[in-house]
Amino acid sequence: MKKNYHGSSSAAIDSIHSGKIDWSLGGGELGKGFYTTPDIWVASKASWNCDDKEEVSVVELVVKNLDYLKLHQEAFDLHYAQLEREKIKRMQGNGPRDYVYDFFDIIQSPIVGKGKYNRNLQHKWQSDAAEDLLNSDKVQRIVK
Repeated sequence: MKKNYHGSSSAAIDSIHSGKIDWSLGGGELGKGFYTTPDIWVASKASWNCDDKEEVSVVELVVKNLDYLKLHQEAFDLHYAQLEREKIKRMQGNGPRDYVYDFFDIIQSPIVGKGKYNRNLQHKWQSDAAEDLLNSDKVQRIVK
């Protein structure tokens, strides 16, 4: 079983818990997508898009290894992730990033935007196939 965590506002977590993930709404350092991490503490700290007054929650998404492996994936090392992040910033500035990697459902990468986090992994779910899996009854969604 592969455990992934996503931190966000309580309202967003309620929607995710209900199986209403929309990967196209999110955007992060590697472009458009729904971002998770295998580290719960990183997810609880990574809710940078939340207002300071919002209550932050974390949802755990448990995916069977076999289902996860059926998706097309790419893995970046730290150096390549840093180069990609800089490329995307040059292309689209600091606003919402629409960049999507063709041919991949998931991008695995170290978190590179904050120096103190770059030892931690992130998963960018960036396709309809990835969204369908996350919203399916094959995935357990547990609010922590």
